[in-house]
Order: sequence, then structure tokens, then C-alpha cells
Amino acid sequence: MKKMEKISEKIVHQMKMNEFIDLIEKIEEAGIKEYISLPSFNIIGTIYCGKGSVVENILNLDFLPHVDAKRPIVIKINHIKDDNQTYATLEESNSLQKYYDFSQLKKELLNILGNFKYSFELETVRGPLNINIYSPNLPSITIIDLPPIIKKNFFYDYFDKTEEEYKNFVYSYINNESAIIMCVIPANSYYQDNIELRMAKAIDFGGKRTLGIVTKIDIMDLREDCRKLLLNQEIPLNFGYVGILNRSLSELINKKPIEEKYEEEKLFFNNDENYNRVPSHLLGHASIIDKMKKIYFMMVKKKIIDIFEELQRNKNIENIDEIIDSIKENDDLDEFIKIFKENKKIIDDNKHLINVN
Repeated sequence: MKKMEKISEKIVHQMKMNEFIDLIEKIEEAGIKEYISLPSFNIIGTIYCGKGSVVENILNLDFLPHVDAKRPIVIKINHIKDDNQTYATLEESNSLQKYYDFSQLKKELLNILGNFKYSFELETVRGPLNINIYSPNLPSITIIDLPPIIKKNFFYDYFDKTEEEYKNFVYSYINNESAIIMCVIPANSYYQDNIELRMAKAIDFGGKRTLGIVTKIDIMDLREDCRKLLLNQEIPLNFGYVGILNRSLSELINKKPIEEKYEEEKLFFNNDENYNRVPSHLLGHASIIDKMKKIYFMMVKKKIIDIFEELQRNKNIENIDEIIDSIKENDDLDEFIKIFKENKKIIDDNKHLINVN
């Protein structure tokens, strides 16, 4: 029975991914990519917040070494149909090597990024490390794991002068209008003072492209919980929050499979008296995928609306108001694609009037 439950959790995860694959394929097949920059997912957080584990659990792949990467890790995922195996390549090595064994990829990344040591030789933020993943089980998206922000006095006074540098570097990524911000917040810290959340809200007014991911819920102090945060009652974001459990350090060292953690996560939230009353769509890694899919679609839709609203200024275009209203009122992907296809000639005929990217 337990084995079947584990299998079912893995199936649920893949079903969510299949829906995401379908959404992106339809958007790309409609030719929308010609008119807008498609969104990327930018993950921000402090040291020890669990950013790397979030990436691995979303993708159901164990490949990121748990070190302090002082450079962004850009993971470009390509959905493929002509291969039944998932593999990766590294641009860093200038090699055509394909990593089918992700434990070997992890070793190579550890060699590149170096072992994590706090010292006075803290280097400046370097350029991106690019990883390409090709998979029949994942959607064509880009995930950027940004360097952890170094808080003042976190370890030494030396870090004071690096905080602004790190913040500015992270801003350069998340300030992009196409950036979906995934803010990782450890529940066992004082999240009201979370620096990443404050940064995100400073540039994303109303939290319209920010998703909060709450980690380490299972190691909060006794008699404390983060239900109000998960219910979006403390620091409101348009897309709210999802609470998850990550593998602990000992579980990482002992190479505990990600699928086993999915099952533990489900049992924890089902059995804990604080969280078994929280709506299930706010808990668990599969719920993150649902939120990612929703934000992705809503951002694509908004960008297309922005283009038509720009064209609205041209009084010679008929029925533009009706087109905008039709798109705004419809959150159904197929209907949105249909409306876009029927009216994309208007964009093509008037490209000189707008900025399409």
C-alpha cells in the first residue's frame, strides 16, 4: 500500500507537469513568442533558505550541489518528444557531453562552483552558469537560481559591504518585466523582516508576479505555525504562497530520494493539526507547479493585452475595445489562443506603432 501511495504521488506530480507542458506548447504553437518575451522563473532567497531544493523538487531531479553559488544558475529546460530519457549539458565545459546520470552532473557542478566555505575571501558575483536540460517530462521554461543575498552581520562585519552588491545583482534579474519572482522564505525565521520579500514587493507592486514559497515548516518552534502567511493574511501577494518540506541536510547526505520526501510531505500536512485545515492547494510541491502554470499564463495574457491597449491609441483600428475585453474576460487557454489567432494580423499590420518585445 505504501509503495502504491508513493507511486501515486509521483504520478500526480507528472500530471501537473503534463498540464504545464501542454500550456506552453499551445502558447508557442500559436506564435505568441514572436510578439513577447516569455516569462522566466527567478528564485531568490538567503543562505540556508532551501532554494536549490525547491528547484530540484519542482523538476523531480537531484542535480544541484548544496553550496553557496556566488553566481546565478540558469537552467534552460527544453521539452523533447523524440527521446524517452532526460539528460543535461553544460555550457561551462564547452563540451558536447550529455549527462544522463545526474549524479555525475552534480559532481561536475560541485567542481565548477567549489565547496562552500564562509571566509574573508568572499568573491564578487560572477556571470551565469548555464545548464541545459532536455526532457520529455518537463515543460520548456527557464529557471534562474539567483545567488543568496548576504545579510549584514550574518557571519562577519566583512559581509556588510557585499549586501548592496548582491542586492543590486538580484535586482538586475527580477526587475525585468518578464521575470516571475519565486521568493523562498524559511518559516523558522522572522519572515516579516524577510529581505527578499521586501525586495520583490518594492519592484512588483501588488505582488502581481511574485510567488512566496515557504520552506522549513516542519522545524518551526513549538506552538508556532505559519498558517496566516500561507493564507495570504500577513504579507499579501496576488498569487499568494505555497508551503513545502525540503530534504534535511542528513537526508541529502544519505541521498534520500525526492519521491520519498513527497510522501513525507503529504503525510505531514495531512496529520499536523495546524496544517490539515489549510486548503490543500496551498501545500506541497505539486501545488507549486499549479501556481507556476497559472502565473505563466496570466503574465502572457497581460503582455498580449498590453500590446492591444497600445494599439488602442490608434483610432483607425476598429473593434479594438471588444478584442481587449474578450481577452480580459477569458481565462481559458484555448479561448485565449483562439482570440489571439483571430486578431494577430492587427498586431502584424501595426507593428510600427508598438513595442512588441
